[in-house]
Amino acid sequence: MLEYFTRLLAYNRWANHSVVIMLQEQSITDEKIYTLFSHLLSAEQVWYRRIIGQSMEGIDLWGTRSLDVLAQEVETNYQVWETLLDGSVDFNREVHYTNTRGDDFSTPMWEIMVHVMNHGTHHRGQLLSRLRAINASVRPLDFIAFVRQSPLTSTP
Repeated sequence: MLEYFTRLLAYNRWANHSVVIMLQEQSITDEKIYTLFSHLLSAEQVWYRRIIGQSMEGIDLWGTRSLDVLAQEVETNYQVWETLLDGSVDFNREVHYTNTRGDDFSTPMWEIMVHVMNHGTHHRGQLLSRLRAINASVRPLDFIAFVRQSPLTSTP
């Protein structure tokens, strides 16, 4: 499982960084795009904090941030998530947390990680749709596009 999530985390970083590049190269200013991207990165922070038992204080799930801030958050989010994937990680550990409505839940870490990766893919799809709607150029963000650029040198 460690190799699987290490690979998914690398894909997530690559896909998020690809969004940053598209926005930078085309000087995109569409606020809806920035709101979606901000939300995607904020959700990664929320779930990380839930896993490590930290407060959600200071995270605005739907606040809109600048491209410079978002670019930095892509890297920061990757780095903190990567710290979870050391050799002693227990993917079956139950994470106890309260959602934004105040409801209590308990979910295995591996299921949270799958959710975070799927959540990012979902919102990046929305971002690409919005970019197309404003006639911007898009690049593929599918997992297979990542794999073609970053093939494994060994089998997990």
